[in-house]
Amino acid sequence: IDDPAGAFYLPIDAGIKDDGEKFGHKARGFFNAQFVDDLDSNAGTGWDQYYNFYISKDGPYGNFLNSGILKPEDMKKVLTFTKQKIISLAGQILDGVADITPYRLGKKSPCGYCDYKAVCRFGWQINAYNVLAGLDKQQVLDQMEAADAE
Repeated sequence: IDDPAGAFYLPIDAGIKDDGEKFGHKARGFFNAQFVDDLDSNAGTGWDQYYNFYISKDGPYGNFLNSGILKPEDMKKVLTFTKQKIISLAGQILDGVADITPYRLGKKSPCGYCDYKAVCRFGWQINAYNVLAGLDKQQVLDQMEAADAE
């Protein structure tokens, strides 16, 4: 595929709301703005009812930081960064690197949802979390671009 539209996730239990009109959940994720009409040809001004994007009177970038829409050049940044990250992680796996370093973003961590706590070697009392900084979408894109330049 030359131009992927994006990547979305949706809870398995997503269904019709009680009013029977709209989905109970929107598909979240990110996508290339050039595919807005392909995703929802009836999208009007405001938040889309099926996906996490906003159309202002000036077009799909009106609420850029809070929506999943990406400019075509930003989509390329994300795809390049993702490819490099997959290659790096695969190399680490082949080298036997299997560190247990769950992230912590503010007070959130995946450990609360993990089914493998009983066999996990991570303990917050003796191990360190991989502490992540809270970044907005533009800061993430800027960091991806900086990593690509290295």
